[in-house]
Amino acid sequence: MMLQTHTPLSPTILLIDADNTLRGLLSQFLSSHGFSVCNVGNTQRMTPAITPPPGFSIGDCQFDPKSEVLYFPDNKISKLTNTESRLLQFFCRNAGQVLTRDAISIHLYGMEAHPLDRRIDMQVRRLRSKLEPNTKAEDASYLRTVWRQGYRLTP
Repeated sequence: MMLQTHTPLSPTILLIDADNTLRGLLSQFLSSHGFSVCNVGNTQRMTPAITPPPGFSIGDCQFDPKSEVLYFPDNKISKLTNTESRLLQFFCRNAGQVLTRDAISIHLYGMEAHPLDRRIDMQVRRLRSKLEPNTKAEDASYLRTVWRQGYRLTP
């Protein structure tokens, strides 16, 4: 019997063994401890089911500020940059309120936004594209632009 572990994003255990009884027992044991079991050819691949840690809920997504990750219901994840994570935390803590570009700039960079500075707009655009891929800004459900005022997160 050979046992390997591999950790790209989550632990993976590969069991390679001719004895199907032993494989079945190990599969049952690991399944009872939170691992999902998949058959891969003559081997079984077991990966833990993705359970997002406590954080913020945004629609069907879960945001974990510690790991800077968005968890989607279809077990997909999206890694955020540090700035995107800080921006999303700021929006989550002020959900439902309109946040001006100046307020966001002060929170992220410690200074007011210059009228010609597009950093805030670009950060919001990138964050919106991760929250709602393939959605135009005017069709966004969660991170909305409030014309001439700022941005609002509606979870």
